[in-house]
Amino acid sequence: MESNSNGPSLPGTTLPQECAITFDEVYAQYWKPLLRTAYRILQDEPAAEDVVQDTFIKLWEHWDMPHINIKGWLFTTSYHLVLKKLKQLQSVERMELASFSEPLPAGPTNPSRQISCSWP
Repeated sequence: MESNSNGPSLPGTTLPQECAITFDEVYAQYWKPLLRTAYRILQDEPAAEDVVQDTFIKLWEHWDMPHINIKGWLFTTSYHLVLKKLKQLQSVERMELASFSEPLPAGPTNPSRQISCSWP
């Protein structure tokens, strides 16, 4: 286990190069502002939560990036994930609208079941 000025941490959970901030500290500081920003754009709380979760997963996967501006990286990554989520939501919406806009069948195909109308 590594140790830094903030106490013990798991290997790889602190930024490299004398930076003493942990992943947990970054999460605690930025999850709420990221969620507010994502929700403001998406207007969908579960979708905004998904974006924030995916943003922190990406940060965890790229935690060893040297000399990173964490705030800038988080908000840029979150913004791109919001755009991706918007495209997904719009695609689903278009598919739902398309299913409702299909024409109804023309009528019975069996001529014996058709009603004949004769006008005097």
